[in-house]
Amino acid sequence: MQAVKRTLRVLSAVAQLGGNGVSLSDLAKETGLSPSTVHRYITVLIEMGYLRRSSTKLLSLGGQSIALGASVYDPDALATRIRSTLESLRAATGETSFVSQLLGTEVLCIAMERGTNPLQLSVRVGQTIPPFHAASARVVLAFAEDSVVEASWKRFSSDAADAGGLRRFFAQLETIRERRFDICDSEFDKGVWAVAAPVLSNVTDGMFGAVAVAGAAERFGTEAVRDATLKLVVDAASKLSSQT
Repeated sequence: MQAVKRTLRVLSAVAQLGGNGVSLSDLAKETGLSPSTVHRYITVLIEMGYLRRSSTKLLSLGGQSIALGASVYDPDALATRIRSTLESLRAATGETSFVSQLLGTEVLCIAMERGTNPLQLSVRVGQTIPPFHAASARVVLAFAEDSVVEASWKRFSSDAADAGGLRRFFAQLETIRERRFDICDSEFDKGVWAVAAPVLSNVTDGMFGAVAVAGAAERFGTEAVRDATLKLVVDAASKLSSQT
């Protein structure tokens, strides 16, 4: 029980101090806990998506905290915006659209609109998306803490002991982060082409999730179709980012 109370105390302190981010030492002063104790709790909160840490090591509320707060003030607003985004993508492409989100070290599908075109897709709402073989998962991990990526690698990779493989994966994530999208072609589901783009919280500039469109690869056989779909997904992710 004490651990739960301390964790919530740390989370509340970040919310109260707010601003442009909170340092570890400021959190220790605010909560009355030792820096080492605070560090343990923020590590868990970061892994679960309730806190995020900037490149300057300052802490702010993460996507899970923002989503939780939004649900209190307007329980249906966020879900409605997500559903509207996915329905628009389905109408424009005829393909299946979905949103993925990081929870701990797993990337989950949290919403989906099935396309009008036939598609055999393994992912279902609530299911884990393979972290290393799906664009919708890699885009999310590209904006996650390094510690979360490492934990996910150790948990899910068949080459967990391969340090070189992890370095290559980090390099891949850096490329995704720079270009703000990722594509996979027959990686997770054979014969399926997919594109995903990040949804970054307009409040914290942190990762909320990813928007993706997936369809039979044969329907994306031309560069024009692929480019048009990529633009639709990137635009949809950008619009949803401004609403989260």
